[in-house]
Amino acid sequence: MANRRGRRKRQRQLQEAGPRVPLKPPSSPPTPKSASDSWWTFWKRIPSWVYALLVAFSIVITLLEGYPWLSVEESTFVDPQNPFSQMFKLKNGGYIPVTNLDAYCNPTFHASGIRPITVRNNTIQFIRFADYLAHDGSVTIPCFKIPNIFKQESPGPIANNSSLTIEITYAFFSLDVSWLRRSQKFKFVSITGADGTQHWIFKS
Repeated sequence: MANRRGRRKRQRQLQEAGPRVPLKPPSSPPTPKSASDSWWTFWKRIPSWVYALLVAFSIVITLLEGYPWLSVEESTFVDPQNPFSQMFKLKNGGYIPVTNLDAYCNPTFHASGIRPITVRNNTIQFIRFADYLAHDGSVTIPCFKIPNIFKQESPGPIANNSSLTIEITYAFFSLDVSWLRRSQKFKFVSITGADGTQHWIFKS
């Protein structure tokens, strides 16, 4: 009887305690990821179109750096009283050389004197004034010859606010085809200094 009561008591205690949950063995700590694995995971998450965009952007930057880009620098005057006698240096800032350069000089001015003259819409052409202009190379634009061209008119002092437009056309390497030729324009306006000499202001 006592044994039976003891078994019943143990069964009742087990029922009250609930089912036993087996203990899990302690898990091993996670293996830390290396820096290379983290970077590889990061790059794998970037979409493929981002890579394509970066490649296209790099190609565009490379082409722009190589594309010829001409700039003009002011130099000395042949006649300080005549702004059109100033020499301008043309410089190639691109890595691609240019060839067969033409210059179109369009002066607009009024000169007083015994026979006052006004010059307007009179383009003076200097064909092939330079055969070759490499990267970082420079050459003098022949627009400073304008005063000699109008010398026979015997003009007096050049009025203030005269203008000069210089257009340079060129070819890539020796591919001198009309539809492949490119051009750049440079516009200047003159002002008179305190000493009476005139200078150019770059307009556009």
